[in-house]
Amino acid sequence: MKNKSTNLIKEIREGQGLSQEAVAYQLDISQQAYSRIEKNPDSASLKRLKELSAVFGVSLASLVGEEDTYIQQNFQQQGGYVSSIVHVHGAMNLVEKELYDGHIKDLRGQIETLTELLVRTK
Repeated sequence: MKNKSTNLIKEIREGQGLSQEAVAYQLDISQQAYSRIEKNPDSASLKRLKELSAVFGVSLASLVGEEDTYIQQNFQQQGGYVSSIVHVHGAMNLVEKELYDGHIKDLRGQIETLTELLVRTK
């Protein structure tokens, strides 16, 4: 379980585009102290894990790998390029699936539009 939790905490942090320094700042601890939590979450207090779950916006159970979790990172760059990274542990419920299906449909539409614009400018 230790390795699963360790990897999950890191995956959640990276999936949200956060650095160790940014998370440590929100927890009001040093980056080194946060790194120790990420490497060995079993040594962290329950209070600290609750604070960490609040920073990430996930349940405590998700943080330690006891329930399904999803992570999404969206960003937009100059020119309208949009990218999403979704990492799913376990099955999504129907509402989440519908939301993601809609999001994927919108992104495909944006890709088609941008592709048409690129073809016209050549």
